[in-house]
Amino acid sequence: MLNLNGDAAIGSDYGGQGALSINGATPAALVGISGGQPRWLSASVIAYIDDTNNRLATYDVNTHVVAPLDGRPGQNRLGAAGGKYVAFTVGVGVVSNISGLSLPAGTIGDVDEFGTAVVVTDYNAGKGIRLYAAAGTLLFADDTITFGNNNWPQIRTGVAAYNAGAVWVLRSTVGALPYLTRPAVNRLVPVVLADGTIAVTENTETLTYRVATSGQGYVLGPNLWNHDAREISPGVVRIQAATNVSSTPSSLVLIDLTVATGANRIGTVQGGAIVWATGTPFPLVDLATGVATTQKYFGYYYASGRYGDFFPRQNCTVLYVDNFSIDNVIPDDAPARMRTAAQAAGGIFTGGDQANLDVMKNDWGLVKGILLGEISTSAAITAAAQDARVRIAANGLAAKPIGVTLTSDQMFLPGWTMPAVDFLAVEIYLTAPGPGGYAPSYAAAMTLITDVLAAAGSVPVYLIAQAFDRSGTYMNTDSIAGIIDACKDALVAHP
Repeated sequence: MLNLNGDAAIGSDYGGQGALSINGATPAALVGISGGQPRWLSASVIAYIDDTNNRLATYDVNTHVVAPLDGRPGQNRLGAAGGKYVAFTVGVGVVSNISGLSLPAGTIGDVDEFGTAVVVTDYNAGKGIRLYAAAGTLLFADDTITFGNNNWPQIRTGVAAYNAGAVWVLRSTVGALPYLTRPAVNRLVPVVLADGTIAVTENTETLTYRVATSGQGYVLGPNLWNHDAREISPGVVRIQAATNVSSTPSSLVLIDLTVATGANRIGTVQGGAIVWATGTPFPLVDLATGVATTQKYFGYYYASGRYGDFFPRQNCTVLYVDNFSIDNVIPDDAPARMRTAAQAAGGIFTGGDQANLDVMKNDWGLVKGILLGEISTSAAITAAAQDARVRIAANGLAAKPIGVTLTSDQMFLPGWTMPAVDFLAVEIYLTAPGPGGYAPSYAAAMTLITDVLAAAGSVPVYLIAQAFDRSGTYMNTDSIAGIIDACKDALVAHP
């Protein structure tokens, strides 16, 4: 398992038989100990099942001291974190240092870094889930839930995951959380990111990472067992797993995943130490089909914040706080209105300047990307993108894809080179409606889109359908329909 620093302690997760290791090596004090299920009782102390001495014990990585934790024999299931432990003891049931937590028929699920425990009420019947605070307060109980075999409950950062028969459930200490069900998940570990996003790592014989409500994610690999996951820096999640079910020291694998892009580095054990190497970026795939895909967004360029409610038709908005200005003065309620629009739309693309970061930093999980305004040269675009990246990091926020708005002809001007951005947002803007209404506008827009996609190469492209000309006079409805239908058909043709 991983501690708050990203250190990995592994050992057999089935009973307590096998070698224990920390970051790929067995400490000298634990050599010869047959044990298992090491859990970080604190950032520097592991608790583990000591099968050699038939007890629970601890090991301090700083002092190298081994100490007894619970001397009752027959311990075969353990959870520990946040200074609290909960264990299953044969003939006794659940034992713990959490005040008042005693379930003679129960068994342990897990404990998170706050000392919050999730336990199964009746082990033999396979029924019942309870959440206990570190102080012993019962936070949630449903003794009617039937959970699946071997689908042990997990809890991380106040979010519990348990299998209620055929489906997994995510629950915080205050209520159920949205989760898009996937079939055949046999182990699920929730990951709570600093920006509030709730993600999940799931094992279906293949280990994957995704946002809990999304059907898209990253396939990390097959035959990776007993995994754990934790955010170790903004936007970077460390996944720990083992290449065999016994979780022997040399089987440790660590994956540091940049969740916005799929970039990663992979750590494996060589000679008792972790050696890191840059991995090939994981593609975003539809986890139901395994087919690589791209995220599609549909939203209105600040209209949803200013002029109307289009939320049923969109999954994002493009909005900047200065869009609310009146006579160059931003009203006091503009930040609240901007956040409301982002929440209602389900996501936002906004600016990378400090004013927009200040508005959205507490709802950073809603930010899908940073969209720079029109900038004339490739060099200036690259510089502005880097400036935004530095500012985002300085604010302690997770990295986001950064793109730039381009005019429809900008990519075809002399001297154009591709700037260092993650995506392009190109205006599909026709300067005049032209005769014939729909058909000529559709053909012209489709030609422009085809040329843009060819020039962009592998860089993702967003289309900005322009429904008016520079004088502010609206085009006829047939021309507008032609432009919008061309954009729609391009999305269908380029999944």
